Amino acid sequence: MVDLSFYFGLVLEMHHAGLVDDIALEMSERFFLAVLSTPGGNQWWDFARRTKPLPESAIDYIQALMDSPDRTFRPITDLQPWFASES
Repeated sequence: MVDLSFYFGLVLEMHHAGLVDDIALEMSERFFLAVLSTPGGNQWWDFARRTKPLPESAIDYIQALMDSPDRTFRPITDLQPWFASES
């Protein structure tokens, strides 16, 4: 999750710098928030907000997305059911 969050943080910063277009940011948001929308992802996010593996600005941005009543993110286990498969 730290690697995934680091990647998302890079995409977000590159978007702010004009190096990544809106679609790339939206795709990255959709995937990252789909992972955070799972019980394990949500548990990790609670931990991450305290330990700050990302810059505070990225944490605030992600939290705002998660709190937004206008956004709905399906859990990754719905989008890619094999993530929910038992091994």
